Amino acid sequence: MEAEKLKDIVLNAKQPYVITKRKLPWNCFELTFEEWCHLFDSCSKDLTPFAGSTVSSGCSPQWERQRTEMRMRMTDICKSSSSIPGRWNSFSYRNIHELPEDEIRSESSIDESYEILNYLLNLKQTNKQHCSGLKRYPFGFISGNEFDKLVDACESEVKAVPRLDPCEFFHLMKKNSSRYDPALDLQYAGSQRERLDRIRKVININCAPDTVGLIEKLL
Repeated sequence: MEAEKLKDIVLNAKQPYVITKRKLPWNCFELTFEEWCHLFDSCSKDLTPFAGSTVSSGCSPQWERQRTEMRMRMTDICKSSSSIPGRWNSFSYRNIHELPEDEIRSESSIDESYEILNYLLNLKQTNKQHCSGLKRYPFGFISGNEFDKLVDACESEVKAVPRLDPCEFFHLMKKNSSRYDPALDLQYAGSQRERLDRIRKVININCAPDTVGLIEKLL
């Protein structure tokens, strides 16, 4: 498949597609996850920051506020048990600055990035309704008919992921729910449970619309 066709499919796909018979020249795809972690550690002198939290904090709606940072080697994430039991860790796109410089920079995309940013800047500075002759950035959007023709032409290499029937979907969800073990939930003693119930009642009272309105009037 030509690189231009692959780009158009990636940019315009509105449902999942599987690309077959395509060998990408990226060494990381030739490695196992554990091998990649070892390679990452060999390129990094310092410990890697992982964002994470305790597993029990997942019971709280505000669990993201309880995230903390933990530094360790990338290979530590491959171990069956981490140094701190009951904690999950993640390495996300926010850690891109931890990757080697030559892995995250590409001179070939500078011109296209400049055109995109310049287009967005013009939209912000000028009312979009009064824009005349403003050149759109070359993002590669094509019409639905053109996309269908492109996918048909690449039928041997591009396969659409079929949508599950409703019964299959619910069967899959039921199968996943059967793996849930309530014993893993955070258990509270009787006194702790009573205290939590009192806290919930206080929160519900303080957050009631009438109570909030009364406080606003007094302030």
